[in-house]
Amino acid sequence: MIELTIAISLETFYKSQRLRNLQFKWLLFFFVFGCFYKRETEALSTNDYQRYVEYPEYCSTPEQMNQRRILPVRQDNRVGETRLVSVTAIIRHGARTSLGHHTCWEGYWTTAETSVWDCEITTRITTAPPTTVSKEAGLQIAGGREIFLFDKKYDSLRKPDGTTSNILNGTCQAGQLLRKGYDQSYRNGQILREAYLYDDGPSPIQQNAQMRLFPTKIEKATAMIRFRSDDDQRTLMSGQALILGLLEESTFSPLVQIHLADRGRDILSINKDICPRLTELGETSQNSREYLSFASSDEAALMHQFMNESFGRILDHPLACLMTTICNDFSLPNVFDDYPLQNEKVQLHRNDTNAKLGGKYGLNRFQRLFQYDVQNVMTPLQSDNAALLKLAMGPLWAEILDLIRAVTEDSRSKTDGQAPRFHLVSAHDTTVSALLSTLGGAVWNVTDWPPYAAMVVLEVHEIVGGRTNQNIFSSDFAFRLLYNGRVLTTTVPGCDPHADLCDITVLYNILHPFASRSRDCAPRNSPKDPWQEHISRGLHTRGIGTVLVSVTLAGILIGSILACWIVACPCPYLRHGSISL
Repeated sequence: MIELTIAISLETFYKSQRLRNLQFKWLLFFFVFGCFYKRETEALSTNDYQRYVEYPEYCSTPEQMNQRRILPVRQDNRVGETRLVSVTAIIRHGARTSLGHHTCWEGYWTTAETSVWDCEITTRITTAPPTTVSKEAGLQIAGGREIFLFDKKYDSLRKPDGTTSNILNGTCQAGQLLRKGYDQSYRNGQILREAYLYDDGPSPIQQNAQMRLFPTKIEKATAMIRFRSDDDQRTLMSGQALILGLLEESTFSPLVQIHLADRGRDILSINKDICPRLTELGETSQNSREYLSFASSDEAALMHQFMNESFGRILDHPLACLMTTICNDFSLPNVFDDYPLQNEKVQLHRNDTNAKLGGKYGLNRFQRLFQYDVQNVMTPLQSDNAALLKLAMGPLWAEILDLIRAVTEDSRSKTDGQAPRFHLVSAHDTTVSALLSTLGGAVWNVTDWPPYAAMVVLEVHEIVGGRTNQNIFSSDFAFRLLYNGRVLTTTVPGCDPHADLCDITVLYNILHPFASRSRDCAPRNSPKDPWQEHISRGLHTRGIGTVLVSVTLAGILIGSILACWIVACPCPYLRHGSISL
């Protein structure tokens, strides 16, 4: 079997014989940022986030990222000494380009600002012969040969010519990671480094012995790290940027394996193609009491009316359109250019359009439209005790728990096992929200949505000292759950609302019913009749009244045509009512 080692972005370039003796950080700078040389002397975020006074948390500006630091565990007199044995980080990728040719609003794909996406950061790959691969030492080429690097440039269809252009009309891939997204993921790595890595050298870091995961200068880091991702460019590069931030001061050059699956078969997101039951649960959720209550609310009706009046239709992707625009410093349409809402009078009378819409639809329309779309997605998914999300995320939770159990078993046996102590899962917003939703509505509610580079951290601590309350800590291990630096353990059902740590059996009990690779994906009901499905979909997208009026008018039209034909037809048996329809 031929094994290929592929480095996307910049994991292996520095192993070149010619550059081997240079410091890792200079190599990192040269290779990562050399791909947009024209701006290498500028501060990374100099030209970002300039248009607006304030940005939504979704954008993950440098200031917002700095608020997500991970603090040590708070002292708890009910538990003795603890030590950190495992960290699982589930991240959303950083800021990206548009996922496709969304028709956000009139002019979106015709104005220069939003119609052409050119990217500063590119993907580089290298393929090494199988005999040169070493997990610990990286790439070693016999005879001092150089490693070939291949820089992927999406410029062959750069200039639009009829239909022969890239999806985003420039050099960016649809949905690829932007440079600011790279910076966000790298910062996540630094946050993890500050929280968990330690160094007893001249400039020691992490003096709290309870929070030390592994040393910065460890020579076999690959044995400590497991990197899981799907096969999207933005998740692969985000994960790599995080690991580079995590190990930024390290002097070794590891080969880090990325654990993948066929993209169409992967389970890091809600994949209905491989689990038909998810489609069925999705249809059921659209008829749930919770969703029908939201869909018929005054605010939902007002947002529908607002979109129809402003754009002539219901926007397909309000959340994506709004946030991709504001987070990239593009111009927002006047109809919801009211973020941030600093002064009601200023916003209401900024221009004639805003004055008119403000009087009719109220203020803060940007944020309200964003919240409408979030709830429109999350409300049905969390219905029926999040049954759909539990089925979708069961295999991923099983992966995570298997690694946690392996680490805890190593700790119990006091052996230096091979279980990785740091597990990184690089995925999507829907992964983060789905995983947290399966833990309960108090952990993640229908108004939440993960920002760029959102990070969930699941710590596992071994209790090595005496316990004062075995009713609360009945096992030898406890967990702490964090989201963007904020402790969520207190919101997990069964955990103390005032403590950072919770016995790990609580987590196991919550996940046990559905955390499995062997899930039941068989549909329960027979397939719907296409016409019935069309009517059902119409009830949700157009409103019950609109559909009933349409059906009534169609019936009158068909009845009139049929009546005229019967009258004109020379067939007496029709006039005497002998027809069977």
